[in-house]
Amino acid sequence: MSSVGMEFSTDGEPIVSLECRDNEIVRLSSTTHSHHICCGFNISVVMTWKGDKPVCDLRCRQHRLGEEDKFWVRSVDWGRIDSLVRQLAQSPVPAIPEEILVCDGTEYELTIKRGMNSVVYRWWCEPPLGYEPIGHFANRLEKLGGIKNVG
Repeated sequence: MSSVGMEFSTDGEPIVSLECRDNEIVRLSSTTHSHHICCGFNISVVMTWKGDKPVCDLRCRQHRLGEEDKFWVRSVDWGRIDSLVRQLAQSPVPAIPEEILVCDGTEYELTIKRGMNSVVYRWWCEPPLGYEPIGHFANRLEKLGGIKNVG
């Protein structure tokens, strides 16, 4: 089993089944809230197939209050996403984050799926103490998706 629930044969080739031809494996969302601005983005990492090879499409949406949403898709090599997910999976992260109270700022939500299981991380501005690997993962995903500063 790979880090995101994909099965491989003994010779390393992916085992293709009809139920996993188009599978969202990661979703990152961000929204900035303040008295004068509301903007953000969504990146959905979807595993698809080109022939018999897995690829990841980053389906991106960037929004800003009063402006038309922008949508685009970037194809990324499966190995890059798999490597990022594997690094995060091996990182020690506290089970329960520290408590913070905020009003204005940027809210992030990262969902990672493995088959029928998923985990959701949510934070404001900077990841809580101990969640640095999650922040690093989110930053790398933003760069791969081509997200420009929306704030």
